[in-house]
Amino acid sequence: MPDISAGYSHVDGEFSGSEQNLDEEFGIPAIRTSGVKRANVANRTPWTDPGPRRSTRERRPVQRLIYDGYVARHYAYMAKVVQDVEPNCFEDANGRALWDKAMDEEMAALDVNRTWELVLLPEGKKAIGCKWVYKMKHNSDVSISMYKARLVAKGYAQTHGIDYEETFALVAKMATMRAVIAVVASRGWLLHQMDVKNAFSHGELQEEVYLDQPPGYEDMSHPNYVCRLRKALYGLKQAPRAWHDKIAEYLVTIGFRMSNSDHSLYVRKSDEGIVVITIYVHDLIVGGDNYKHVKRLLKQKFDMKDLGELKFFLGIEVIRTPEGIWLLQR
Repeated sequence: MPDISAGYSHVDGEFSGSEQNLDEEFGIPAIRTSGVKRANVANRTPWTDPGPRRSTRERRPVQRLIYDGYVARHYAYMAKVVQDVEPNCFEDANGRALWDKAMDEEMAALDVNRTWELVLLPEGKKAIGCKWVYKMKHNSDVSISMYKARLVAKGYAQTHGIDYEETFALVAKMATMRAVIAVVASRGWLLHQMDVKNAFSHGELQEEVYLDQPPGYEDMSHPNYVCRLRKALYGLKQAPRAWHDKIAEYLVTIGFRMSNSDHSLYVRKSDEGIVVITIYVHDLIVGGDNYKHVKRLLKQKFDMKDLGELKFFLGIEVIRTPEGIWLLQR
């Protein structure tokens, strides 16, 4: 077996200086496994040059038990992910049963949400193009959980001041993710991942945006019509902002408080316990000591899929062991 210790980070409830401490804002301290002493500034002796510096940070070797018991399965997982080939365009996917079904499901979801209406393109307006994007999602046991087809607008063709105004990207900071995982590890909480189906289409558009009809789903009775968007669509420059406004408004109504340092972090403290939610685009990472009620509320408001315990996120493998939580990024 190759030595992969360099690719590991162990999170057991300790915070480094660059990571966010949730205690400062929400009063959720991590249970640290080792004491941290702060130097007494008043009694500090005058500074003298100590000469060449050496790092005092202790390197924790990966235990062979951890590797043999957990990591081998994740190697198989990643090997399978790399082997699976996804279509690059509509022509590659068209006619393949699984991808045809995925595109039909995407169009059905957009129709139910009343994402657009077909109209003639007004004079002086222009319609932007769109394309299909395909993605396979895997389970932790290497099997494919779903074939996902996403209709994406070509937002690079939008003009500022005409097709969009303000933009905002709802992206969680990695320091925030590490802080949340540290708290989860120290308190023994579960950490689950939820996927919001067609998340951006929940956002209400304030601008007048026109879109070409989707490839393969043109209305043959109105071939010259275009789609006037009522709801946001993936690829639009203002879509992340519209989705953020929608999800933030709802989370606040059910008792969550948004972090001032990271607008993708929400915390709810009640008599039922503490629930922490971190948002990365349409993925929600939910942790806490009693979050089943919150998950039910989210599913009632949005069409969501519960992906179970967090295993893989933003290219990072999350491996939970009795010793703590290991993060592997290769």
